[in-house]
Parts: sequence; structure tokens; C-alpha cells
Amino acid sequence: MDDFVKRDREIRQRIQSIYNREREDFESARDYDDYLEEREDIIFNLVQGTDVRETEEKVKSYQKEHAEEIAKNEARKLQRVLAAEEEMQDAKVLVDEAAAVEDAVLVHHDDDSIAADTAVVLPSQKEVGHALSKQTKKEWMAMALSSGWRDDMQRSKCVDLARRSLLNF
Repeated sequence: MDDFVKRDREIRQRIQSIYNREREDFESARDYDDYLEEREDIIFNLVQGTDVRETEEKVKSYQKEHAEEIAKNEARKLQRVLAAEEEMQDAKVLVDEAAAVEDAVLVHHDDDSIAADTAVVLPSQKEVGHALSKQTKKEWMAMALSSGWRDDMQRSKCVDLARRSLLNF
């Protein structure tokens, strides 16, 4: 069974690299469906060993007639992959930046005043590296807010500490 699956996968990849048109290349959904059905029939014939010679001739003929179109579609696919990789890299930088903001610690002061009880300390630009060196305070705040930090957290913590101090005589 494993050999059959491996053979199917190899044939499918080869045929899909030749018959590589996409939905936007067709005027109607019906035309695209017919194209996909033809491609699947070719894959089925090759995997099952049915009319292999005729099917291979059909594939070679299609490949010769549409060589330029096949190359353009492969280039388009490659551009999409590269763009997706670039987006993933950008997303990784954003995740790293969000993690740096999340690592911001609440520092406890020994001061007796409740108002000065907590302060948000953002990591310095040297601590988090070059990727964050161009971040403005506004961008830092946007990242902090997106990670769940709220402006009223300091005040709510102070109120909570005050309530607990009243209940603990």
C-alpha cells in the first residue's frame, strides 16, 4: 500500500506541475472544473496503469503546446511562496516584538504611597536588540495594548491593594 501511495503522490506532483493553471486563468467556474476533471483523469489513468501510452502522449503534447504558460504559472507560484515567506518573517518579527513587550515587568516600589506602587517598565532598546530600535513610544503602547495591557491596570491594581489593606487589619 505504501508503494501505491508513493507512486500516486509522485505522479500527482508531476502532472500538477504541468497542468498548473488556476481558477483565475479561466472565464468560468465550469471551464475550470472541466480542466480539473481532465487533470484528475490523467492522474487516475497513470496511477492505475490504464491507457498509459496515450495518456503520456497527451501530457507531452500539452506540455509542448503550453510551455510558456506553464513557466509563467510556475513563476507566479514561486512569487507567492516568496511573498508568503516574507510575510512569515515579518510576522516572526512582530511576535518577537510582542514578546519583548510582554516581558515588560511590573516593578514594585518600596514607597508607601499606593499611587507609586506599580510602574510598567518597558525593556530598553539595547535589551531587545536592533529589530526594535526604531519603535516609537506610541508603537510600544500599541503593542502593549494588543497583548492585553490596559491603561487602567495600574489604577485597578492600586484599588485592589487598597481594598485588601482595608480588609486585613
